[in-house]
Amino acid sequence: MPRKSLIDKILASKGYLKGTIEKHSKSRFLVVYDFSVKSSRKISHRFYRNLKILSEKTDDVIYVQKSVIECSRLSTAIAVVELAKHYGAKVNVYRVIEKIV
Repeated sequence: MPRKSLIDKILASKGYLKGTIEKHSKSRFLVVYDFSVKSSRKISHRFYRNLKILSEKTDDVIYVQKSVIECSRLSTAIAVVELAKHYGAKVNVYRVIEKIV
């Protein structure tokens, strides 16, 4: 039996693979992450590869900027948080009250 990927483990813990996801029709969430990059340490390319896989599997990730992601499901936002923290990022999630433009 092959090992589960990191993304599959994260999504399983958030209910995606069990069909228990909940879409917040009016709510949007911003995930803001930052890697503290020292001179000898780079951000893992695996993080970006896994983020792309997460985006494809959930169809709920909109890239606002390089380190800002918009999601319509809280469970997707939490999955992004878990992924970013796994690679050593500092992460915050904000609920969008109103999108003006």
